[in-house]
Amino acid sequence: MKSLLLSLLFLIPNLSHATITIQSVGGVSYFEQDTNKNFKIYGGMTGTVSGVNAVLNCVGESATTCDSCAASTSTPAKACNKSSVYGSLKISITFSSSVALSSAKIKITTDEGDSSTSEAAEYALPTSTVTAAAGENKTVTIDWGYLCAHDTHFTNTCLPNPGNSPEWSFNNTSRRIYLYVDQNGDGDLTDTDEKVSIEAKLHYINSNTQANNEQIFCNSPEEARTNGALGNCGYILGIGDSKFYLQQLFGSSVAGDGTAPAKSSLAPDWYGLALIAYDAGNVGLIPSSANFQIRAYDATFGITDNTVTGLNNYQNYCLLMGNINKAQNIYKFNITGADPLKTCGQPSEVIGLLSDKSCFISTAAFGSDMALQVQVLREFRNQFLLTNSYGKAFVKAYYRYSPPIAHFIEHSEILKALTRTALYPFIAVAWLAVNFGILPIVCGFLFMLSALYFLLKKRRAVHA
Repeated sequence: MKSLLLSLLFLIPNLSHATITIQSVGGVSYFEQDTNKNFKIYGGMTGTVSGVNAVLNCVGESATTCDSCAASTSTPAKACNKSSVYGSLKISITFSSSVALSSAKIKITTDEGDSSTSEAAEYALPTSTVTAAAGENKTVTIDWGYLCAHDTHFTNTCLPNPGNSPEWSFNNTSRRIYLYVDQNGDGDLTDTDEKVSIEAKLHYINSNTQANNEQIFCNSPEEARTNGALGNCGYILGIGDSKFYLQQLFGSSVAGDGTAPAKSSLAPDWYGLALIAYDAGNVGLIPSSANFQIRAYDATFGITDNTVTGLNNYQNYCLLMGNINKAQNIYKFNITGADPLKTCGQPSEVIGLLSDKSCFISTAAFGSDMALQVQVLREFRNQFLLTNSYGKAFVKAYYRYSPPIAHFIEHSEILKALTRTALYPFIAVAWLAVNFGILPIVCGFLFMLSALYFLLKKRRAVHA
């Protein structure tokens, strides 16, 4: 009898501290998990409107998200989502219990309506009980349509209500999924330790709305704020070997200063940038179906990897930048007013130790590939040398023979000074060509030749 009482006393604290732990989730566009294993899930989707009825841009087979970008082949680019949710998509919730479960009752609910004061009728699970060893993972599923059906902003198929909404989200901004597991087997699910929840966010974008698809290309944070830009709207383009890179980003805040770029009140927080380098004459000719390279923000809202890789040297590309939020909706592309001189270029081969520094001798002379003089020469190369076969041949020869000279120069301050002096006339010519075109340079050169010719002719006449 004494041993039985001791066993019961030992069992009671174990039951009182029994816990349900969410291990993973699926069937979502994106999720976050904190150190306490609290999950927040995001669903994103884009659609079009026919009359007053909305139609999602993609719907899958209920087991996986779908890619609405793949079918978006028209130009200019339109809002899309590479991991879109839809009404019949199953959200999988994998959980475990710290105690063994024997035909334990389970149920799933969500908030009823647009507040969290009451819960909706429970979701119809295939089975209402679960059996599992302590710590064993079990999975239950519900569909997105169940969540949408209990929110006034959506129909039970997760179409926006009203259908012509340009942008929509759950009206209940605190919507949650509630999972109940009867851990003590008493048939009662009211115990506080038998309930866990997952926060759920849904964001819809109408891809027929031009203001969702594009915004004005900006050249500074001040310009972004003046234009009411959302996310980032501009950049300074860097060009390297088989790649582009973003030298600087422009949005309503300074990238990397810890302040998030502006967003709409309905949208979830920004996730990062979606970048497409595409062989086109301008960014307005790039479709959403092209290959995105996603770059996530760091904690300061800068991007650690600022490169777009996998490009062919000496081939023209333009760089389209879209903004992607945590629902994985990609929109607000930098299209309107984008200058091809600022958004397009040709990657070129770089050889030797100073890789990524596109002007070897000049870089060694001026100490940095970001020096203004080096950037002027790089712009001249991109605009005037890489646009014709003779110029490309010159650039290739320069890359072949320049590195050993650059290595020799960079270790001597005297040689650096002499090289800078020798380069300044070429830099001046390059600056004039980049800013005013090649014709004024040719005219100026012919004028100087003519002046020199007449001066020499006059001197001969005097001495005769």
